[in-house]
Amino acid sequence: MFVVVFKTASGSVHRFLQNKEIMTRLMKLLDSPSVMLRAKTYLALCAAFEVQVPLLGQCCDARLVSYVERDVRLCAGAEDYQPLLAYLHQCLDTLVAFVCQQVLTISDEILLALDAVCGRKHPNSAQAKQLRATLPLLPVVTQAAGSATFRQRLVSRRFGRRVQRLVEFSVSVDSGATSLADAIGKRGALARGFLRLPQGKRAPVKVCRKFNGQILTSYGFSRRSFLV
Repeated sequence: MFVVVFKTASGSVHRFLQNKEIMTRLMKLLDSPSVMLRAKTYLALCAAFEVQVPLLGQCCDARLVSYVERDVRLCAGAEDYQPLLAYLHQCLDTLVAFVCQQVLTISDEILLALDAVCGRKHPNSAQAKQLRATLPLLPVVTQAAGSATFRQRLVSRRFGRRVQRLVEFSVSVDSGATSLADAIGKRGALARGFLRLPQGKRAPVKVCRKFNGQILTSYGFSRRSFLV
């Protein structure tokens, strides 16, 4: 029912989705022991993201990627064909494909916004507005790239170039050549260090490894991955 309602994309649907409690309740359904309920929830989330892309960032903060990886492992670990798990797999595939497409779109929009302010200390109001609209979605890019489930669909030369440009912008911000503080506020994570990646043994760190003149990341990508 939620999927049908969300697909209408009317003004009332937009207002409905602005209620944070709705998305919170949907995310809680992913803790349900019911496979069918979780599968339907993934479809509902996908439909909601189509209506309002910023909701994707909100749900990633609420561990959406972890839930997806858990259920992908569940489907992969099934020894015999089970209709419910097959349906769950289809729903997951729909969501993952949509999110990966949005990751590419989001990264393009972020790069466009950053291109406009590169080398500037004080972005104008229009540029600041664009930064505030796009930069909060950067964690969607990093979380998807850090997940094996999403990464296998994202890895390509094209995506590698996007990551390289984001890292180059991070160098510009860290060096002080570009300032984002006025645009997104001193409390913004990106203003304090732009593209600060999580540390740890299995974390996607060592951002600035150079290979054939390109900056690669160790999100688990192999060198060959960037030649696809």
